[in-house]
Order: sequence, then C-alpha cells, then structure tokens
Amino acid sequence: MNEAHFVRGRRLAGLVGVAILAGLALTAGRAAAVTTVNCNSPGGAAAFQAALAGGGTVNVSGTCDGTFTASANVTVNGSPTATLDAQSAGRPLTVSAGKTVVLNSLTITGGSVSGMGPSGAGGGISSFKATLTLNNCLVTGNTASAGGGIATGTPLSTPSGMLTLNSSMVTNNVAEDGGGGGILNHNGTAVIDNSTVSGNAAPGGGGIASGNGNGGLGGGGTLTVTNSHVTGNTAFGGPEGGAGGIANGGSLTMTGSSVTGNQAVGGSGGGILNHGNAWISSSSISNNSAPDDSLGDQGIGGGIFNGNFGVPGHGTVSITGSQVNHNTAGLGGGIASGGFNDDASLTISSSAVSFNSVTGPMSGGGGILNVSGGGVANLSISGSTMVGNLARQGLGGAIANVSQGADASVNVATTTIGSTSPHAPYSLNPNQAAFGGGIFNWAQSGPADVTLGSGAVVVANQASVDGGGVFNADGASLTVSGGLILFNHPDNVASDPGF
Repeated sequence: MNEAHFVRGRRLAGLVGVAILAGLALTAGRAAAVTTVNCNSPGGAAAFQAALAGGGTVNVSGTCDGTFTASANVTVNGSPTATLDAQSAGRPLTVSAGKTVVLNSLTITGGSVSGMGPSGAGGGISSFKATLTLNNCLVTGNTASAGGGIATGTPLSTPSGMLTLNSSMVTNNVAEDGGGGGILNHNGTAVIDNSTVSGNAAPGGGGIASGNGNGGLGGGGTLTVTNSHVTGNTAFGGPEGGAGGIANGGSLTMTGSSVTGNQAVGGSGGGILNHGNAWISSSSISNNSAPDDSLGDQGIGGGIFNGNFGVPGHGTVSITGSQVNHNTAGLGGGIASGGFNDDASLTISSSAVSFNSVTGPMSGGGGILNVSGGGVANLSISGSTMVGNLARQGLGGAIANVSQGADASVNVATTTIGSTSPHAPYSLNPNQAAFGGGIFNWAQSGPADVTLGSGAVVVANQASVDGGGVFNADGASLTVSGGLILFNHPDNVASDPGF
C-alpha cells in the first residue's frame, strides 16, 4: 500500500539592475529583472532558459520546446497559449531545491522521464525541496515512472517542499510504475484549491498520491484539497495499488470538494485510499468504483478505503456534512474500514451514505464494511442517513460489521438506516441484503458489537433470506439503548449462533 514510493527498480538576457532611492535616499535597493521572451522567435528557448537561471520575472509567449530548469527564484507569466513542451525528450520543467517558483497561465506538456528515484519522478514538473505555485495552469500529457504530472516534496525522510495549485488543471498524465498519476506529494505539503485533477492514471493514486514510501513512518505528506474536483482517474495496480482518486498515507484535509468517477480495478479505494489520517467535510464522494478484476482480486471500498497497516494513530477518517453516494465495489460499496495491523476508526456525522452497492455472493457492506483484524475497528455514525444501499447476494445492506480478530464495534445515534418514507409502510429506498438488510453483525473470529443509541432507527429494510433489520451471527452482540428496529422484512432481528 506504499503508493507514494518511488519506483522499483543563443542569447543571454542580461539582468538590469536599477538603483532606486528609498525614503531620503539613505539606502538603495535593486529591482528584480523583468525579461520578455517569445519562444517562437529564433533562440527563444535558449533565452527562456537564461531567464529562468537569472530569476526575477519572465513574461513568456509561444511554445518553448525542450527541457528547462528554474535555478533561481522566478515568476513566469504566460500568455493564454504559452506552453512548455518537452516533446517526450525529458521533463518540461525542473525546479532546483530551495528555490521559489510561481507559474502563471502556462501549459506544461510532452514530458517523459523514467528511472529510479527522483530522476524518474515528475513527468511534467519536478520540484523537490522547493516551493512551487501554479496559478491558472494546465499540466497535461506527461509520463513518468512516478508523479506523472507533478512530483513534489522530498526524497528524504524529513518533510520538505511546498506545492500550491490555484485554479489549475492536472489532467491526462500517467505514472507507469509508481504512485501519483497526476500528482506525487512525497513527504511534502500540497495545497489544491479551486482546481481539477482528472483523467490521470497510475498503479496507485491515479489522481494524487500523498504520503511517503515507508508506510507512514518517519513523517508523511500533508495534502489540503479545497473547492476542487478529483474526477475520472484510474488506479491500475490491482491489489498492490489502489486509490483511483487520492491515496493518502499522511494527512488529508478535504473541504467543499468532490471525488467522483474514479476507479481502482481489483484494488482498494475507488475514490480515496487512506492509511494516514483524513478529515472530509462538505464534500461529495460519489460514483467511484473498486470492481473485482479478471484475476479474481476483490475490489474493496468503492468510495473510500480506510485501513491501518501497523502505524499507531493512523487509519482514521472523519466525515462531516458530506455525501458518500452511488459507489460500488466487491466489498464495502460506499466505505470499507479496517483495523488490519493496528486500530482504525471511521466517524461519520451529519452525512449521507446512500445508494452504494456490492456485488457477488457473500459480498459485504453495501454501504459500509467495518472489519477488525490485528487491531480494533471502530465505526461511529450520528445525525446521518443510510438508504438504498445494496448487498443483494451478500451481507449487510447498509452495514456489515465483521470481527476477524480484535473487536469490531459500531455505534449509531440519531441516524436513520432504512426507508426515506416518513410513513408506513416505509418502503421507499430500503437497504437490502441476503442476510441483514440493515445491519449484518458477525463475530467471525472475535468480538463484534453493534449499539443503537438514542435516535437510531433501523426501519423497513429487506433481507431475502433472514434478518431484515439486523442479523447477528456467531454470538455477535446487539444493544438497543434508545434506538428502534421496526417494519423490517422478513423480521426485525435474527440471530444464528453457528453462522
């Protein structure tokens, strides 16, 4: 799951110094150079490279063919059609370590790099241990071993490097062997604001991979996504990859954004894969998928996959005021959360987890799959709704709670699991499954418990075999403390001690 790994395996533009008086002329300063370059003119590309090395402000127009390095602090202002095109002969732009670069209204394209480590990362832009800002830019049609569009952060264990995207697009880039089809944030800080990351592909983190190459040990990337869209990206790495949209092994904060139409075939997290810490608010995670592949690898977590693989304090997701709807997977159609090697937690409040689905016999968790292993798996839901989730041939239309070691625990309050109809017969958009139309609760090889607290209502769900409301298997525990279970079909609660 270390999705943010690097892969295996002719004219010199003079700087003009202008002395200016400051105050009473007791001190003097030097103004930054302003250089204008037309890359369509003879020698334009060489002049552009010289300007990047000189620093200051560069106004560029035309198409600059070649590979360029910003080795000074520089602001590049492009015209609406200004383009850096590497023509598949390297990467268009490398930002030297320690430098601050601002790109305005540029297209970055035609990059192609390969190889191990930093040399093979960042098909469009490589910006390690540097500060890079893109405003109204397009990064498209680039390929690398990792970080197909942009690679940022640091190859070392100490977090470093800053990337900011404002009103920009990162689209149709490919990472062939490693993480981050669109963006690789390796142990740095990335801020995505009012931007779009779309149509990118990688084995892991088809849109964005943020974290580091050591499972979250020794730091990790910090990613903030605000008023942005991560859409139509693909993870093609199967069970060793995952995260069609975003792979997070560090810290992710998402606000007012959407993760839609992403896919991880035979992998985990069609929309988002989190094995760090994630806070999602006022956002939509919808129409993502993690289908099973042709080799029989099962897709897990159509909208979100959250897991702890052995890093204490990681594997946590908080979702507030958001929608996780219309996602599909082999297991955990909307969300799958698991404490595999250490404790994991999923907290949902004032949100909707609805119209998600899983397919296939004995699939589980049309809405949510909560599963423990070597660590506890805690799921808490409050002030939310879960309707129209489907596991028609499987277990738990809305929720499947399964213990495979440590405790698997679900707590529900002020939440409706079931029909959206306010009156009997409560038949509109029920959750459906073979066993446990509302909730399937299975103490498979450890304790499993579900608590329905005040305001929790499990209503009008349907099971084709048994447990229309709740199905308890192998001694799983159900506590109803102020909650209600009613009008489910064929029954409200069923138990099978030998399931």
